[in-house]
Amino acid sequence: MTVAFSRADGPDSDDGIVVSGFVSDPGAASTYGTVSWDAVSSSVFWNYNWDAGAAQTLSFSNSSASVGQTIIFSANDSNQGNAQAAFVSIEFNAVPEPSSLLILGMGIVGLAGRRRRG
Repeated sequence: MTVAFSRADGPDSDDGIVVSGFVSDPGAASTYGTVSWDAVSSSVFWNYNWDAGAAQTLSFSNSSASVGQTIIFSANDSNQGNAQAAFVSIEFNAVPEPSSLLILGMGIVGLAGRRRRG
């Protein structure tokens, strides 16, 4: 999953995005700012100086960390009580479940076996 954010307010060194609700480390990374995983709160903390209006990207490499979970995105701003961040885009790469691949494989083997008998 890749998420791009844009913020309208000015920069502050303690501003950031908190993403919570994971069951394990989602492998979050960004080329901008500092990304850290907190296992106690099951949250990713992404802190950087906001560049007003410029979108930045946060990527998650471990998609199994969010299977069946509700993921919550929140903005943190130490100077403002009503912090805001706008989603520019969210991209998901669908990964088939192992059981779905197993059922598909069994179906193919079954069709191949039936064709040989027929």
